[in-house]
Amino acid sequence: MSRTCSIPVKKMTLCAVMDLGNKSQKKDIVDRVIEFGIEKKFLPKLSQKSLNFIKGLICLGWYLDELRKEGFIDNNGRRGGKARWWATL
Repeated sequence: MSRTCSIPVKKMTLCAVMDLGNKSQKKDIVDRVIEFGIEKKFLPKLSQKSLNFIKGLICLGWYLDELRKEGFIDNNGRRGGKARWWATL
C-alpha cells in the first residue's frame, strides 16, 4: 500500500493538533481526526461500536508491542514493512 493513501490522514492529524492546541493527548487527536473524516465524508457516520473498533485498529502497533513484552508474540526486531511477527505460545 502506498504511503500517499494516508496523506489526508496526515493533514487531518496536523489540523487536529493545531485545533486542540498545546499538550494534546493522542486519544483527543484520534477523536478529532475521526470527526474530520466524517465531516469530509471519508467515513460514514459510525456507531459507537464501529468507532471503538477503528480506535482499536489505530492502537494495533501498541498492542503488538504490549503482546511482545508480555511474551505472547515475538518479532524479528525490524520496523515497518520489514517487521515479521509470530506467536510464541
